[in-house]
Amino acid sequence: MVTLKPVKNAVLSSKFEDILNHVNKCVDTKNIEYAEESDSMIVFNRIAEKHGIQPEKALAILRAKHEESVIKIQNDINNDKYVSPNLIFEKYGDIIIYYILEAVMMLETNKQLNEKN
Repeated sequence: MVTLKPVKNAVLSSKFEDILNHVNKCVDTKNIEYAEESDSMIVFNRIAEKHGIQPEKALAILRAKHEESVIKIQNDINNDKYVSPNLIFEKYGDIIIYYILEAVMMLETNKQLNEKN
């Protein structure tokens, strides 16, 4: 097992920037793939309706797939198996996007609750 060496602030900042740039690029691709002009959350709403669950639960289930992939990546690295940086960017980027989408869902739902009351 490889022990993580100290990571300098400049390196950390650079990696943050790299990951966030990757996320920004993915958002556009994912929107084209999954969203519709009238509803960016259409996929989660359709899955929720189909299975009788809340859209947030549908999102969490889909996100879990990516979290399981990250666990596999962690296990591979812990077992001294090299993992492509692109795969790491992809999986963590997807998870970040799912958490942002969930935050937007919560903000929008909360806004609707406030308008209702």
